[in-house]
Amino acid sequence: MHHLHVIVASANAVLREALELFLNRRGCHVLTAVNGLDCLAKLRASPPDLLVLAPPLLWGSEAGVADLIKDDPVLGSVSVLMLGRPTGHDSVKAAMDTVAEYLAVQPQRRARKAQRPRPGHLVGPCSTQRYLWN
Repeated sequence: MHHLHVIVASANAVLREALELFLNRRGCHVLTAVNGLDCLAKLRASPPDLLVLAPPLLWGSEAGVADLIKDDPVLGSVSVLMLGRPTGHDSVKAAMDTVAEYLAVQPQRRARKAQRPRPGHLVGPCSTQRYLWN
């Protein structure tokens, strides 16, 4: 079984740590980043299978990080899950539900990704606030 290598990037410590624990319990190897610069450095040092971008992300927004990597020859093939801005006390649970949904369909996505000729292709909005690349 392939254990996913994941980077979770957010300045929201509660959300970042909750997602790290959630993913670790599901067998993922998780690195965290506290801002956009930290995220880019970790991406370049060890490109993950999945990058989770959760607002707020200082020193480079979520969209800014995604824009920088999508055309990169190496990082452009990284799957990106961009979460919506947290609202209310249920935002951590909503974020974990979104990540769980991704993990549930990940094997099928990996098979489709292998068949696609162009890495970095925008797959499209999953809802009004969640986006997946690759």
